[in-house]
Amino acid sequence: WHRAPIVSMLGGEALEGGVRTDTVDAFGATNGSQLLASDDEVERLVQHAASFRPARADLRAAARRAAARMPSVHAGELIANQTLDFGKQDGVTEIEEALQANEVERRLNDQMWDAEEAGAIAVPRRVALVPCVSNFSHFLDMCRKCLRLLEIGVPVMVLSRTHTQQYC
Repeated sequence: WHRAPIVSMLGGEALEGGVRTDTVDAFGATNGSQLLASDDEVERLVQHAASFRPARADLRAAARRAAARMPSVHAGELIANQTLDFGKQDGVTEIEEALQANEVERRLNDQMWDAEEAGAIAVPRRVALVPCVSNFSHFLDMCRKCLRLLEIGVPVMVLSRTHTQQYC
């Protein structure tokens, strides 16, 4: 969002019919922009979220490959963004905590997948709405919430707020 505005996507299409607005960091400083969806685009997003049901898919390997790049290839950027956008003082510890939590959550997802395979449970695959709670529930936490759902084939719609645009 620093270089190009955040925009809602639907079926690979950027929804660009709305109003452009500045985004701000935790301290109120402008740090980018976003295109708010128009009323018609919001209706399309709501309809899609209400009706979309993907086929059951085991996306654990792909999601885990993507997750592995974040604390390794992108560690410097993550630490810098957390410092600039949230005033975080110890981004290294944040990454360590995310690595530990990821391991536990992956094991739980593996157990859930196995339970579904055995017929013990059924995982609904409706679109999961993931709200941004606050500017300080940092990116790695938000990313983990989304990745765990995506691993087992649950589609995710991340909802922004006026002070949490960077997550989207």
